[in-house]
Amino acid sequence: MSNMDISTGHMVLSYMEDHLRNKDRLEQEWVALCAYEAEPCASNIALKTDHDPRNPAYIATQGPLASTAADFWQLVWEQGSVVIVMLTRLTENGQALCHRYWPEEGSELYHIYEVHLVSEHIWCDDYLVRSFYLKNVRTGETRTVTQFHFLSWPESGIPASTKALLEFRRDGVGRTGTYCLIDMVLNRMSKGAKEIDIAATLEHIRDQRPNMVRTKSQFEFVLMSVAEEVHAILKALPQ
Repeated sequence: MSNMDISTGHMVLSYMEDHLRNKDRLEQEWVALCAYEAEPCASNIALKTDHDPRNPAYIATQGPLASTAADFWQLVWEQGSVVIVMLTRLTENGQALCHRYWPEEGSELYHIYEVHLVSEHIWCDDYLVRSFYLKNVRTGETRTVTQFHFLSWPESGIPASTKALLEFRRDGVGRTGTYCLIDMVLNRMSKGAKEIDIAATLEHIRDQRPNMVRTKSQFEFVLMSVAEEVHAILKALPQ
């Protein structure tokens, strides 16, 4: 594989099983939100970040409820997030998975944050892209936020293909962890890393949030996605 070595191995799968049984011993870190002046009790929501300064930071969060949609936008604002990756449908098999935390058209106010839907583009059957203007009505400051909404990842399973995918899902761990692991590895590849230890990367994110990459099939999907990208890179090299 040229000068790039990707370490995996059976130890990773047994490591995953061990961590599923021992999640209680993992340390928890949370992103604290500034308390609303009008709602002093709404000061914290269960979120997790990757603090590795060498790579992009991720915030893995549960899909908002109707009662926490304002907290979600407060999180986006306070953390300076400009991209939302949503890996769940709003409903699946008649079951509600996530509250629609954006307006279907026009603008909607979530406490002090006004969200305006600028555009919605369906790229393919698998995903669509939305653009929002996010405004803090107290300060008048506005920002642009882009949402990538993946539609074909089932609640308990993996996508049918890696093509459409190449810190967000119902409970903020399984699918979110799978996405984050793929993105972290591909990001390091794009920066010219000579050696990538997928097992160590998985350990890094699971030390911060339990159950990130929940099943063997999800981990195998990570390997499949990375292998496909490596194949594309090698194919593009001059012969």
